[in-house]
Amino acid sequence: MKNTLLILLALAAGSLAAQDMGDAPSPYPTAVYFQQGGGTRLDYLGNGCSDDTGTAPVPGGWTGDDCDDGCEFLNMNKGGTATLNIPVVDTNGNDDLAVWMDFNNDGDWADAGERVVWAGKSSAATNGAFAARVQPPYGGSNTSFNSYNVAIPAGAAGSSVKVRVRLWDTSQHSSGPMALNGGGDPGAFSEFGEVEDFDITYGTSTGAKLTVYEMGGTTPINHGNTYGAGSITAGVQTNLFFDLSNRREASHFLRFTTAYPNATVSYTAAQNCSVSLFTPANGVTVYPGDRFTFIATVTVSSGGIPFSFQVAIPTNDPLVPTYNFTVSGNGAQPAPKLELQRPAYTTIPSGGSDSVGDRDAGTPSTVSWYIFNNGQLQLDLTGSPLVQLGAFNNCSATVSAQPPVTSLQGGGWSMTFSVDITPTTAGSGFSFTISISSNDPAGNPYVITVTGNAVSSGGGGGGGGGGGGGGGTGGTPAISVNRGGSALTPGGADNLGFFISGGTTNFVYDVSNTGSAPSASPATRAWRSATPATAR
Repeated sequence: MKNTLLILLALAAGSLAAQDMGDAPSPYPTAVYFQQGGGTRLDYLGNGCSDDTGTAPVPGGWTGDDCDDGCEFLNMNKGGTATLNIPVVDTNGNDDLAVWMDFNNDGDWADAGERVVWAGKSSAATNGAFAARVQPPYGGSNTSFNSYNVAIPAGAAGSSVKVRVRLWDTSQHSSGPMALNGGGDPGAFSEFGEVEDFDITYGTSTGAKLTVYEMGGTTPINHGNTYGAGSITAGVQTNLFFDLSNRREASHFLRFTTAYPNATVSYTAAQNCSVSLFTPANGVTVYPGDRFTFIATVTVSSGGIPFSFQVAIPTNDPLVPTYNFTVSGNGAQPAPKLELQRPAYTTIPSGGSDSVGDRDAGTPSTVSWYIFNNGQLQLDLTGSPLVQLGAFNNCSATVSAQPPVTSLQGGGWSMTFSVDITPTTAGSGFSFTISISSNDPAGNPYVITVTGNAVSSGGGGGGGGGGGGGGGTGGTPAISVNRGGSALTPGGADNLGFFISGGTTNFVYDVSNTGSAPSASPATRAWRSATPATAR
């Protein structure tokens, strides 16, 4: 009858807005809490309570709720005395707390001696009242940090113990096992509070479980190990991003134990580098299954030699109270860095290829590329000519506009060059190579392969009357106008922004033919100027 009653209660309460379920699998009894009206929870364990309406217990599992973060189990040894640390938020001072452990591993918490903690409001609670409430940063002003000793039987069955922890508001129950001095029921209905379930392996301690990853990564940087940061150019600030993860199987929220104003994450032993850290605030907490990112900004002092520093992260992880790892890498000498891009800011790596799509056979068309210097030192183009073409396949190509200068300063400066491409035979692919020699030590020469498809132009025109011979190559021209890399639409407007009254400002329009037939005017660059008459 008890199980039937639980099911009916769960169904009847389905209209309530917020729900917290125990995730212990069958045959353990289901426990459900409802926060009426979906309001803010006033009673919970740890650093918060997740509402998981409609989420059934995970079959065979004990991790259906990643926010079960309120219990720390230390020294869970058979025949020994374990310590349970449980933060409780009891806003109105009406709550009771109970903990059950299934020592005989029979699928329930109904046997004698399996309720190991009863504390809180009830005068009959064997573990007394909650500890004094404390202020932030680790919990609100209504949080008490409670510690209980639990004797683990030497003859406890199985390799792990299944645990249910419940917090409930006794003022909501005038009778029954959840009422004041009732002592609690592992499977009863309750309006306010939280339920958390755990499967704790004997011989271990569990609470928060810190693991560090490269941001977004899946391979951990284990405690005591080294993270390889690769080559970092000397004199350049470089950000390294790390995720601090509280593993999903943790039973307690992760918090940082260094007190303000000291940083939560620190570094020492910096070699050949300077370091600054952007770290979590002292009050930040991390739920089981969540991550928090911190940033190490590194400036390598000298190129050509290694750099390193050590990171220390003190937390409430009971097994690794201070998580350490080393960051190391090689200092690289400042250098130019050539990149070919089309369109701007889309890099074609050296050794890669760039498809220019369909091009009419027998008809020249123009394609432009950007040369970027994304290094720190000046880039010098050393070829003669500066851009060289070769390895022609089913096409001819010439550089119609070489780069305007032979050098680019570092830090992202760029310039363009253009190539006229004439495919030979329709129905086949075409290709050629672009090669640029420079003083870039990592990419000299910089070579890409240009590919495309030669297509039919659509037929030629017939001869004209009288003496007019003729013949077109087919296709149509198409004018394209852009300024500063942004295309302008026909009939549209170009907003030039603000100008100083009475001053003259130059601006440039690029006009090109992107169609499949020659235009009356070749590609050109038009310089214009504007002189506003009055300011407003």
